[in-house]
Amino acid sequence: MNRFKTFLKLILIMWTAMTISACSKTVQWEEEVLLNTGETIWVSKKVLYTIKGQPGNPADMGYIPDHAEVISFKYSNKSYTYNGDARLMVLAISPQKLPVLLSKPGDNGWYRRHTYKCVNPYYVQFLPDSSGKQWTWPDRIE
Repeated sequence: MNRFKTFLKLILIMWTAMTISACSKTVQWEEEVLLNTGETIWVSKKVLYTIKGQPGNPADMGYIPDHAEVISFKYSNKSYTYNGDARLMVLAISPQKLPVLLSKPGDNGWYRRHTYKCVNPYYVQFLPDSSGKQWTWPDRIE
């Protein structure tokens, strides 16, 4: 009987953990962004939050943002969408009139997953393709 109670407790704990870990919330908002050209645009941002334990104390559960995020915006009558795991810091317009995204490679451990080498200054620059949906990064920022 004692083994049965232990087994039941284990099943209950596993079910509770699975139920809690399945909870997530998608948060979406718009921000007004002032560009380096003096223009102002609206940027839509979407982030998924899931319940996770805190570093150093897994029992301290709370909603933590996932690494991936989606931002979308329009510039010069063209739509751009970034869907990735870099924590973006800057949206600027290049002299060629293309949007450029900047991020610190260390945020979210992005440099590890994408084997980005150490450069000075330590930033990564994302450049859009002609569709505005695929972003690549050169070895060094401009």
